[in-house]
This record gives sequence, C-alpha cells and structure tokens, in this order.
Amino acid sequence: MAERNPAVRVVIKTNPRSPSAVVKHAYKLKRQAPDDFDDVWCVFDVDEFQDIEDAVSLARRQGIGVAVSNPCFELWLLLHFDQHTAACPSYGSLLPLLRRHARDYDKAGLDFKE
Repeated sequence: MAERNPAVRVVIKTNPRSPSAVVKHAYKLKRQAPDDFDDVWCVFDVDEFQDIEDAVSLARRQGIGVAVSNPCFELWLLLHFDQHTAACPSYGSLLPLLRRHARDYDKAGLDFKE
C-alpha cells in the first residue's frame, strides 16, 4: 500500500527530447513559476542520447536535480514485475518484456497508477 503525504505534490511533465532539451525545458518551467516548485528534477535514459554530461552539467548550474537511468527507465519498471537479470542494452530490448505486464505501456504517457 502506498503512503500518501498531503504535504508533497509531484507534478510530472513529459518532454520527449534529448536530455539537454529536457533540462532547458525544466528550467523554463521553474523560472516561469518559481513559487510552484520546491525541487525540480529531470529523469532521462542513457541508452539513446549522447549529451548526458552536458545535461548533467547544465542541470547542476541551474539548481535542477538529475536522475539518470541506465540503460533506461523501463528496466526499473520491469523490475517491479520480474526478477530480470539478463543483459538489456536498450529500450527496444526491454519493451516487449515490460508489455507482458503493462500491455498499453507508453514511454511518454506513463500512468503510475497502472
């Protein structure tokens, strides 16, 4: 059973672009409404992008937290369903495995309740 904390509100914004573009987008949102956020975090995968170091550096300069999933976020999701120990080099290799448990999984429209 999930614990709820009424003092915490998580807002998820998706912006399926490169990590640097995600950080720039997060900074823009943070700048537009500074009182709306206590913390701003960006989450991105390492499997498809070459600008990870630039994005992490930019985020650090802008006061934005970064969570980098390796190789991709889908591995973390899959581990909630299965004890997966095989190599998983990319999003594409994990998607069929994840869809066994979350048939309608969509990277840009994840429903955490599901």
